[in-house]
Amino acid sequence: MLFVFWYCHKRGKEVRLEKEQELTEQEVKRLDAEHRAAHPEAAPTTTADEGPPIESVEVSHVAADEESADPDHITAASVV
Repeated sequence: MLFVFWYCHKRGKEVRLEKEQELTEQEVKRLDAEHRAAHPEAAPTTTADEGPPIESVEVSHVAADEESADPDHITAASVV
């Protein structure tokens, strides 16, 4: 009987997460379309410095990936 309750709970959570993901994707598309309609001449921008060498960008991405993969790494966002 506990298995049935566990499975129903698990399946309900999966369905809820799928619906939330779908709604989030729809909301992002809607907001993007609204922004593009309001600002048709706007070009995508970045916060990166002008002209950094690609090697330095790649190194920073690798470092960030390694840091996020470290289970002992604690950030302010992960502390509740």
